[in-house]
Amino acid sequence: MTDQGFRSVPQPLPGPAVDPGRAQRIAEVERDWVDGWDITLRSPEDDRLARERLAAQLVAVRDWAQPHTPLPEAVPPGEWLRKNQAVLWLATCVGVVALLADLAVGAAVVALSAIAITIAYRAATSRWNRRLAVEKENNVRRGPLDLSIDQRKTSRGARLKFTHDELNLILRANSLVADIRRNRSWQSEFLDTHRVRLNLDEELRQVVNEVTKLHALRLKAGAEPPPHSPAWNTYRHHQNLFEQSESALRTRVIVLSLYLDDLRKFDGYLEQLDQVNLLQEVDLEISGLYMGIEHSNMSSQQTASMSEELAMAREAVTAIIGSLSSSQSYLQGLPR
Repeated sequence: MTDQGFRSVPQPLPGPAVDPGRAQRIAEVERDWVDGWDITLRSPEDDRLARERLAAQLVAVRDWAQPHTPLPEAVPPGEWLRKNQAVLWLATCVGVVALLADLAVGAAVVALSAIAITIAYRAATSRWNRRLAVEKENNVRRGPLDLSIDQRKTSRGARLKFTHDELNLILRANSLVADIRRNRSWQSEFLDTHRVRLNLDEELRQVVNEVTKLHALRLKAGAEPPPHSPAWNTYRHHQNLFEQSESALRTRVIVLSLYLDDLRKFDGYLEQLDQVNLLQEVDLEISGLYMGIEHSNMSSQQTASMSEELAMAREAVTAIIGSLSSSQSYLQGLPR
């Protein structure tokens, strides 16, 4: 028996042609992403904290992308009674003592205490009901999350990931967006248009919205019916659409990862550009060295010429000394 209910469901359009080299890179990243995260767990407490941290990260990203109404502070009515048990006992004791002392006064005290406790209890109940209403509204608007986690032991410890693989895409997208935002090339003047064309906040927000929508539909679809059930064909058709949606989302996030890899490669070219700019600055400063060289040569020539002048002066002084010596010898030879 064939179910005709799904014939009205629109079929997905064929995707654009993908470059073979990029397709190969996408396939390689997808294979690396199959196993989830490596986390070393040394004790049950580490295991618990790791699971809570993983779930808290997912909820934090989802809350950022899909803002919710803050929950009012409130406690369940039963918890309120337990917390105020001492006050209730005290009011009861005061009423009993007042009744024993004076029946009229005691009745008034008991009545006032009962009224005050009733008002406080109803206020606590009202706050709790408002909290439940806000929480229900948030769940309806954002959809529930199945935060169950699978764990697989490895030689390095344990691997944790969400049972529903689409939820892992939220954390990966959040991590990639943070890494891209910190990247030097992304912040450079050469990629000004990239920062306009790729709005990282909006990209992450769309991924979270699409993943949450897919996750909610999978939960709503429920368990797989028996193969002979009339709903079998419709269920399988829905599952195929879910797989196509998850594949498209995974490719979208993987392309972000490839873009980050290309940004990191571009970092190397920016480093080379820095080196060239530094050498150009050195070239500008080297022009002063040429003047220094000429000045040094001129100074050397002047000093060398002064050395030659010293030789000439030495010859002149030698001649004077010789002349004076001759004159002295002549004078010594005259009769006295």
